[in-house]
Amino acid sequence: ISCVTGTFITKSYQFDVNKFTPLKLKFIREDCFFIILKNDISNKFELHLFSITGEIKLLKVHELKNLNFKGITSVDYSYTTDILVISGNDKSVNFFHLFYKQSNVAKHSSIIPSLVNSKLKYLKKFSDLHTFAITKIAFNDSGSRLSTVSADNSVSIINIPKNFKNHKPTTKKVLSFFYKLFLLAVFCVAAKITYENDLHIYAKDV
Repeated sequence: ISCVTGTFITKSYQFDVNKFTPLKLKFIREDCFFIILKNDISNKFELHLFSITGEIKLLKVHELKNLNFKGITSVDYSYTTDILVISGNDKSVNFFHLFYKQSNVAKHSSIIPSLVNSKLKYLKKFSDLHTFAITKIAFNDSGSRLSTVSADNSVSIINIPKNFKNHKPTTKKVLSFFYKLFLLAVFCVAAKITYENDLHIYAKDV
């Protein structure tokens, strides 16, 4: 709605009131934003990406995995790093990476076509940063620091490394380690069988 004339600039978007409860909204760029909702049927949180070029259009829906709390207290998004942060009523801070490949590298170009094929990756969870509920979280301009403030009258600052988007959760690191270990064991067994049966000699004679 225009604040000058009071007329509608763009159309509204209606959610299914029997399925969704809208919670938080944040702009990604001038022509697109996201809304975090609670799916009351699946009892899961979802991130819905929208564009506002002419009318409000739904681009993509992402399920926010690994969120085990009941309520969201605050949300922020870094435009420079494309990292999304969500704080829950369990005093946790959860990091996600919204990945999209922009075909046109120009800064002024629209990212709407890329958001249609975007992916959302869970990065990391910080627990018990405060002794009481987190009331607000906010990135600095560069996205290198995140501040959190709590009802316990304390403030925390998290330093975020440049390669944080490539971070793998601990479970994935462990699984990757054991998978590589398994492949190494299979290779060693195969090499031992080959040697014991003189298959390496047979292969050389042929």
